Formats: sequence, C-alpha cells, structure tokens
Amino acid sequence: LFPPGSPRDISWDELKRRFLDIYGPGESLIQLAVRFNGLKQRKNQSIREFAQEVAELGRRAGKSESELIARFICGVASKEVYRELRLREPTTLVKAHQLAENVAELETEVGGSRRRTTENGDAGNDNLDQVVETLTRRFDQLQATLERSNSRRSARRGTECFRCGEQGHFLRDCPQLQTRTRPARALNNGNGDRRLLAMTELQAGHAPSV
Repeated sequence: LFPPGSPRDISWDELKRRFLDIYGPGESLIQLAVRFNGLKQRKNQSIREFAQEVAELGRRAGKSESELIARFICGVASKEVYRELRLREPTTLVKAHQLAENVAELETEVGGSRRRTTENGDAGNDNLDQVVETLTRRFDQLQATLERSNSRRSARRGTECFRCGEQGHFLRDCPQLQTRTRPARALNNGNGDRRLLAMTELQAGHAPSV
C-alpha cells in the first residue's frame, strides 16, 4: 500500500483505491488500459500521488516510459503545469514529476504575490512583474541544477578506458600503457648513449669499446 519513499498521510479515497488495486478482483489488460487512459489528477490529489498512480497502473497495464509521461502530462490539473511540461519535454516520469512540483510551487508563490499586490494597491503592476521575473529566474536555476546533476552522473558513468576496461580514466592515462612504454624508452636511451660513446672514441682515434 505504501511504496518506499511515499507519504503515509493520504486520504481515505486514495487508501481505498490502493487497497482495491492490490487485493481487488483481477482486471484484464484491456480493463487496465481503459483505466490508465482515463487517469486525471483529482481535486484533492497531490502531484506526487498522481505520479505514483500513473506509474503503478501504467506498469500493471504494460505501458512504456513514454506512455507514462504522456498520461501524466495530459492528466495534471493545472494548465500552467501542463504548459511547462509540454515545453520542457521531460524524458522520464521521475523528471516530469519533479518539474511539475517545481512549477506548482512557483505558481502558488505567484498567486500569493498577486493577492498581496492587489491588497496593497499602491504597489502597482511593476512590482508584480518584478516578482514574476524573479520567480521565473528561480525556476530556471532549479531546472539547470537538475540538468547539471544528471549530466555529471552520466559523465562519471561514461569515463571508461578502452584498453583495460576500468572506470575513472581514459586510454591516454591507462596505467597499463604507461607500464609497457616506460622500459622501451629506457632501452632506446641506452642504445643512443652507446652510439654516442662509439662515435666519440672513433673521433679520438681509438677503437670503439663494446
């Protein structure tokens, strides 16, 4: 009933729905698909709960990740959240859920700022525009931080040596390559020294030493 990391303070309707999903009569794939295609965020349902419902029912119905994302985007209640999700095009349901919560939070803050501006009256539209601009910049910073975090994880996973197969270095820095090339350089230097000594002795009129 409560997946790892999910909140425990859920409504009675949500608890009843989860109970029936697990212990209720079995549904065919067609019935599950019909239910999945009709999923919409309910009035008192949080974005987190709706994302979990989409994930649980979608995977029971055999839906792909892209289908889960599409159902989540089409089912969210807020038009502003829907617009941002369509614009940003998240690649996973987890990213879509995080983005939706960020937009909803900003939407709530903007709504509070509008109410305060209306009550104060003398603040004017300039103050509201400034608040909206500040909140928009904050949202972009949150999104950029999330993208940088994901790119760093991908970069760490992609640093692999093509010679030894170990993680954490590239081919040019491979310890095996350095170990094999070091004696060769030493040998070449020794031959060069011997040739130089022989030429010096010949110029001095002596037979070269071996």
